[in-house]
Amino acid sequence: MKTTRAKTVRGLLVCGLLCSFSVLAQYQWRDANGNMQFSDRPPPGDIPEANIIRRPRGMEPVRSLSTPSIPSSPAPQAGDKGGSKPASLAEREMEFRKRQTENAEKAKKQADKEAQDAQRKAACEQQRNQLAALESGQRMSRFDASGERVVMEDGDRNAEQERVRRSLEQHCK
Repeated sequence: MKTTRAKTVRGLLVCGLLCSFSVLAQYQWRDANGNMQFSDRPPPGDIPEANIIRRPRGMEPVRSLSTPSIPSSPAPQAGDKGGSKPASLAEREMEFRKRQTENAEKAKKQADKEAQDAQRKAACEQQRNQLAALESGQRMSRFDASGERVVMEDGDRNAEQERVRRSLEQHCK
């Protein structure tokens, strides 16, 4: 009983997956040879409008010439050709992807800058704490090359204070 039910469920899942692949094709058109094409990308620019059968929602062609169109590219300059032809769907898609990439790069640069600022701020705070500990007069120690603890002498303490002060003046203004 369980194996029959499992086979039925498995069969239904396979049918559902196979049927869902056709849904992924958002564009449908006939190519120059008359063959039906399915794709998630817009058809090539040489495909006539009459051969495009299906598009995603919101990508339908403008049906009326009386409705004002929003130019997708900047106004033609003096050296440009004609300029009255609207950008194709593929060109608008490329411009959109370019804007997306630029915005992502700007956001990444901003996030990197904020991370660097946070690291610098944390390093400055650590150096201020180290300077306060050195100036407090409490006994300080270091580890030498062999890993043994060595108590700092007054001369070493003064030299370390000067080094930390210079570093604060340079990096933590």
